[in-house]
Amino acid sequence: MSLKRRVRRAALAVLLAGSALPAAQVKQATPSQEMEMMGKLAGAIEDVGGGYTKEGLSRFVWINKELKKREYSLWTKWTAHRWYAQALLDSGNAHGALDILQKAEEEAKALSNQKQRETAEEQTATLIFQANQRLAKK
Repeated sequence: MSLKRRVRRAALAVLLAGSALPAAQVKQATPSQEMEMMGKLAGAIEDVGGGYTKEGLSRFVWINKELKKREYSLWTKWTAHRWYAQALLDSGNAHGALDILQKAEEEAKALSNQKQRETAEEQTATLIFQANQRLAKK
């Protein structure tokens, strides 16, 4: 199996695992809006995982604007920020990725579900490390 395909599968597994677990936070977004956003995220993640970074970045810009309009679950917000940071890293923008990862790190720590929190904290820390490594090389 190709690396891109494994990345896409892993990303979708993380996304779907989080959506199946109930969030303790009160959301202003309706369940249908939450599911619609998860679908948009899945498409953007597939773009990034498939090597279509420019398209993924475009989708994540739109997604982040939408996240400001409604209160989505922390898991949804973390997923959006985590993968937006990945797309920024892939495009060579480590500074931008670190800015987004600060939000992701706060969201990861605030997750009430232990499994989600551990997953989010681990993935966020890995991306922060990668971004710092790229900045150190410059």
